[in-house]
Amino acid sequence: MAKPASPFGGKLCIFKAGVTSCPSSYPVSPASPQYYETWTEGRKCSSCSCGAIGCGGTVTAFTDLGCTQSPTPVDMDGSCSTIPKDPTPTGAGVSKHDTLSIRWDDGGPVCGAGASNLLGSPTPDSAITVCCQQ
Repeated sequence: MAKPASPFGGKLCIFKAGVTSCPSSYPVSPASPQYYETWTEGRKCSSCSCGAIGCGGTVTAFTDLGCTQSPTPVDMDGSCSTIPKDPTPTGAGVSKHDTLSIRWDDGGPVCGAGASNLLGSPTPDSAITVCCQQ
């Protein structure tokens, strides 16, 4: 056969099914003489883990019944916060330290940091050997 003309490479190549060696008249192979027509997918993900689950959101304490006076946000992270004294106590038996209302904003469980990992790899099937002339 005549060698291919431009824009094709100037070499003839042969292909054979399976893994085999190249004949002496076709000693040059591409980067790898083995190619594969198909593969079997063997990749999968490990189980997902979101880490420790905690509380989330903010509780805001107020010193009045209408949720307007002396708002004090308290993050739901286990920390301790001081709630201000009631600036306008009225009536008998009302303490200057009373928290009269609270509001929970954006609350709920929060997932901690975690990840899934890639496991396995694809397995090549249906090998083809490619050999080219010099």
